[in-house]
Amino acid sequence: MSNMLRFFRPLGLCCLAFLLLGCPTLRNAIMLSTQDLDFDIDDLPVSIDVWNGDVGLPLMTISVEPTVNWLIVNPGVVVSAAPVNGVTDRRSVSIQVQRELIGLGTTTGHVVFSGEGLRSKTLTVRATRTEDAIVVSKTSLDFGLDEAPISLAVWNGVADLASITVDIAPTVTWLSVSPRQVTSEAPADGVEDRKPVTVSLDRTELSAGPHIGAITFSGNGLVTKTVDVTVIQQSSGGGSGLTLSDVKQQYSAPYLLDFGFTLLDGDGAVIVAEPAQFNVSAFEGDIDVSALGGVHLKRGAARPLKMELVMDYALGMQTIPDAVAGMETAAKETLLPALNADAQVGITVFHASDELPVRVADFTVERDYLADRIDAIRDEIVAGFYSGSRIWDALFQAAELFPGENPSNEARYIVLMSDGKDTSSSLHTLDDAINEAIARGVKVHAIGFGDNVNVTNMLRLTSLTGGEYIPAAEVADIEQSILEIVDSLGGQYNLRWAALARNTPFTPFFTVSMGEDSASYTATTEFVPQDYAGDEREGRLAFDTSNTVMRTTAFLRATYVPRVIDRFRIFLQSDTTFNVSLVGATDGGLMAGWTLTETETDGGTWYEAVSPDAAIPFGTFGPMLRIDFDELIEEGTPLFNTVTVDNSLYASAQTFVVEGYEPEPPVTKQAGSNGD
Repeated sequence: MSNMLRFFRPLGLCCLAFLLLGCPTLRNAIMLSTQDLDFDIDDLPVSIDVWNGDVGLPLMTISVEPTVNWLIVNPGVVVSAAPVNGVTDRRSVSIQVQRELIGLGTTTGHVVFSGEGLRSKTLTVRATRTEDAIVVSKTSLDFGLDEAPISLAVWNGVADLASITVDIAPTVTWLSVSPRQVTSEAPADGVEDRKPVTVSLDRTELSAGPHIGAITFSGNGLVTKTVDVTVIQQSSGGGSGLTLSDVKQQYSAPYLLDFGFTLLDGDGAVIVAEPAQFNVSAFEGDIDVSALGGVHLKRGAARPLKMELVMDYALGMQTIPDAVAGMETAAKETLLPALNADAQVGITVFHASDELPVRVADFTVERDYLADRIDAIRDEIVAGFYSGSRIWDALFQAAELFPGENPSNEARYIVLMSDGKDTSSSLHTLDDAINEAIARGVKVHAIGFGDNVNVTNMLRLTSLTGGEYIPAAEVADIEQSILEIVDSLGGQYNLRWAALARNTPFTPFFTVSMGEDSASYTATTEFVPQDYAGDEREGRLAFDTSNTVMRTTAFLRATYVPRVIDRFRIFLQSDTTFNVSLVGATDGGLMAGWTLTETETDGGTWYEAVSPDAAIPFGTFGPMLRIDFDELIEEGTPLFNTVTVDNSLYASAQTFVVEGYEPEPPVTKQAGSNGD
């Protein structure tokens, strides 16, 4: 015990002295011009400023020390005087990376700035080491009309790297590779460690005509290599008279299965027909649920459509006689009138190598406004000056306009009208534009003007994003090319059904037939009913808006309709006057042909639509009402102060909820009207 007392007595005295005298305060005097440096792949030194930020500290001495051996700092000590009249005594410190001392990929280190009585500061430094180590025996593969797989080899080409691991991936579903990953040792005595890779294709997924895909070879810290693959298909789907192309699947509550696809005939042409002309069979495992209701095949226009026109006014287009005028006329007089009334279209143009692409119209349904904006491009944007082409920059910018989330909730397209020759993109590459479009679920269609288009790039762009490339060698061909784009849009279909299974997982399967021709599809993932459970009696509605500089237009759309809805009543109140109408049958209106009545109250207006016969099909989706406002409603401002659906109309507890609006009761309700 006495030994312990002898130990703790001086410790206690020290603590008492510490408490009486107080903790020494570190000065927050060290100032850095940045807290973060990213060298990426650049080896040049980078300088930052460090200075004394404390007016009460006449002179400050700072030690500069890296925490890792791959960083060099110069100088290692700096001295900075106190600020005078707001002017700081900034000192430059050079930071340099010894990249040979770091591993492949991105590595993080730190530089610490410290001094006696000073609070230290830390600079975070990141550096990336890449090696051009992947070697592939072939830069391209051409299957032509052949069926046989093609082999190639990949290996490590850098002797200083003990081994590399290479990931191998096809960019299209009709290509497969084996193996998907290889490890190759460094070459020894001039002998490479070559690893064989077999590339095969599935012609049943191909429509008639030429196709282009690619295989990427990548690895951590390794420069990616790409092998282009071309193939020619004589008939669609290996000879079938009907082909499902570019199938996308999505599962959601309550128990919904959605499939989007394009229908092609035996020659690879898009089939544009009314859904009623097809016979559809849907299977939950081996159970055919088609005759039990709730299976819907609809045109792609039933989903919200957004399209960005990317128009080329650069030097190449200007040198093609009448190309610019023909492009404008085709867009205004052929493309815009052919789209559904609720399709939202925006416009991006590019014309010079030293100017960024310009957005001349936001997404809107107002066709006259879009036509006016096209007419203004040459005077307001181009203004008589044009030079190099920035196609890839414009396409990347256009793709970024589409939200990153829920791409399957709407049909998304970019239509590029250009000579296809990018000369001056400085921010993005072709692959950047392709990857951004794919990530956001955007299909790119391209019309190539003139007889000197870079067809390889255009085919790569459109095939990898699920779009089409259509040439227009002569100005007279432009209108026909636009019509082919419109036909392609018309050949998009959506199949939905609400699953009847509740406990048993199954693999969905469906067939689509027309006459004697049919095509089928088996889902790539199992449907587990419990994962997508929900209230089957709760319908879901949302407003889809578009603006011009003058006014706002909105569509009330159903994303899911419960059973037995043959009447619909909604209360709307806004500070801005508006007009409501039913969406017509040609635009996929769910209440087309119904009777719409309006009843004003002190607080707003009731709108009631009544079916003359049948109810809205169960489980379906599409537009219901169009609302045209007299003024522009600023983005971020609610369209309505109050939105209430009269769910008392429904005797079996069906309800509707409107996204973004609480079901508040209206100020006044018309006495004696339905729903009281």
